[in-house]
Amino acid sequence: MGTVGCATFETDRVAAVDDRELSQDDLASILESELMPVVFEAPAPIGGTVDGNTARGIVSIWVTLAALADAGLIDDAQVEEVKTTLSTDPQFATAWGESTPVMQDLVAWYSVVGNALASGDLEREAAIAAIQGASVTVSSFYGAWDSEQLAVVALR
Repeated sequence: MGTVGCATFETDRVAAVDDRELSQDDLASILESELMPVVFEAPAPIGGTVDGNTARGIVSIWVTLAALADAGLIDDAQVEEVKTTLSTDPQFATAWGESTPVMQDLVAWYSVVGNALASGDLEREAAIAAIQGASVTVSSFYGAWDSEQLAVVALR
């Protein structure tokens, strides 16, 4: 049985991994980005809103990637390379330029981690251990962190 992380009642903080925080504004910038449905294959907002599963999914992605970044398992040089590539790619350049630094970091982390896992440069077990070892809190508005599922889950 997995452990369920701490839920908080702070109004601006959506989630925190160690000392890194995701604010309500940060999450809104991710959800509103034109890149979000393309990169994360998540439903685009309808009328400015997303359902709870989509929000929890995006917060889960942020938590897992922030934990890997904090553990030093994401290569910063590769992150910068992805950012440079996407900023000049005709397919993504406009949406990239309109995205916030938080969204740009998330997309770059996602790409670098996906490539590292696929190539074997990052072992799945090491990634899981780093994520499970992180100190994670999530606003109870979104749910709670489940370290076994490595996901934000709805409160029951």
